[in-house]
Amino acid sequence: MRRRSCVLNHYKEVVEFRRKDLEKKIQDQISRCSIIEGSYENAKKNSQKTNRAIIVIEGWDGSGKSGIASRLMQGFTPDKCRVWHMTKPIEYEHQIHHLYSFWQKLPGPGTFSIFDRSWYGRVIFQQISQNGGTATEADGIVSQQEFYRTINEFEKMLVGDGVRIAKVFLNIDMKTLKARLEERVRKSQYNKLTVNDFEMYRNYDYYQERFDTMLRRTDSAAQWEIVDATDRNWARYRSLKYVLDTISDGFEEPDQNFSPDVRNEINGLFPGLLEELERNKIADTKTREEEQYIQT
Repeated sequence: MRRRSCVLNHYKEVVEFRRKDLEKKIQDQISRCSIIEGSYENAKKNSQKTNRAIIVIEGWDGSGKSGIASRLMQGFTPDKCRVWHMTKPIEYEHQIHHLYSFWQKLPGPGTFSIFDRSWYGRVIFQQISQNGGTATEADGIVSQQEFYRTINEFEKMLVGDGVRIAKVFLNIDMKTLKARLEERVRKSQYNKLTVNDFEMYRNYDYYQERFDTMLRRTDSAAQWEIVDATDRNWARYRSLKYVLDTISDGFEEPDQNFSPDVRNEINGLFPGLLEELERNKIADTKTREEEQYIQT
């Protein structure tokens, strides 16, 4: 898989896309979920090692993390996929290992776990020692060095156990962050605003530096995809495509063709329909190949 640079400064998507087609492209990606779900179920039945997946969605507040998770859930069935909206650690969680609560949320065979924020939250939002990694975990303080070491080992272990991990980071600039905050105020989205959101805006450069360090130091066993989230629909499309491409890579898709008998019935009742659908499928494939060429 092509490695992506994890630098946030001046990071912008350089891709041309037709806005009027974005919603259709998003729906096309959502329709892939059921196919991928079937592939994972087949892998489970055949006792294949790779039969579960984790999707990590990180980014700035207001960058659209929950929107992407909800789009994925439009395609996956609830009994096969679970969204975990992770919040700030509660008091007792500061007294245990910082990965403890996530072990209980890992996916079982044939299933998927989506983390709207994840184990990366602590390195950004809790007090982290800056003294070169010599601090202990007393009082919930974890050194950066220890944090990154355990995260990389955790993800390496999961990948080695056959878990597919797709990680997306949604990036927005300071101007967009301010606009998203104002939008939440105007819409009276009380449950989506905290003091931390405003603190992040006031200290944008500081948080950007911490995000950049996090992305660089954890782009190992499971690599990051940085998505420009200035345009919500573009971010949804690009994130869905990357996530679904990553977790389906190497899987054989279940046979999606009609049986010969059914094709005969369709041709009798709807002459020319199958040929039309095949032409559309070829055109969509060509469009996706052109987009991939532009992105590379």
